[in-house]
Amino acid sequence: MQARLEPEAEGIAAYSFPEQAALLFQAVELTELENAKPAQTWEHAGTIPFGNVAGSPAFLQVFKETNPVASCGSDYQAVALLEHKGETFGYRECFSASLIEDAIQKKKASVVLLEKNHAAAGSNYVLQGAAALAANGPARMGYFYYDSSQDKWFAFEDWGDPRLADLDGDGADELVNQFEGLHLHWPDVNIYRWRGSVLEKSESVKAVLQVPHFSLSSAIANTESGPHTIKVQAAMDSESVRTESATYKYESGKLLRIASE
Repeated sequence: MQARLEPEAEGIAAYSFPEQAALLFQAVELTELENAKPAQTWEHAGTIPFGNVAGSPAFLQVFKETNPVASCGSDYQAVALLEHKGETFGYRECFSASLIEDAIQKKKASVVLLEKNHAAAGSNYVLQGAAALAANGPARMGYFYYDSSQDKWFAFEDWGDPRLADLDGDGADELVNQFEGLHLHWPDVNIYRWRGSVLEKSESVKAVLQVPHFSLSSAIANTESGPHTIKVQAAMDSESVRTESATYKYESGKLLRIASE
């Protein structure tokens, strides 16, 4: 069922939250990580432990590019190499300089360890975690993904705060990506799932519900305590003076409305 927009006398649309809406999922575009070695101009800042994968520990080796005109040489940028089983792998993107502070101070403020395992077709797939990428705002994350069938590492990126939660109560956690909002765009939610051996990402909750005044409306996932739900607030005018809200649960690839306000 699709959301409905109905004209009002003042020309402002009245919005009706749908009872349910099917999320469209698409395969995540993965970038294979290649073997890489530190450049001579990289200054090693430290090592961040990154869990265990396939029986071996993984680490993020963090560097500062000392050449300011080189790639990743700006003050807000850093370089990170993934180390696993005696090899180091590089991603094409620059990381946030906050990783340098993490490495020096032995903390993980800019790293999220997920260690989400998925078995399919006799192989094991691991969504190991994410680290902050360089950006003009918070929460641009680079994800590291291991495929045991190929013994290869892959990466992809997304904007948001990654969280694991069993949204549909089937005993398996979904990856919930909570976009916290940036500039003129308010919060939104995407859901990741596996279909067989393929990792998929949903369209955003606000998009599938076709909320009015898209950038001013918001979707926020409750993943801290059960039952896990997603609260959506629709802005009914361009100033967000009037809003309407509804709460949804996720089940079998669909959003099901459980309450309206």
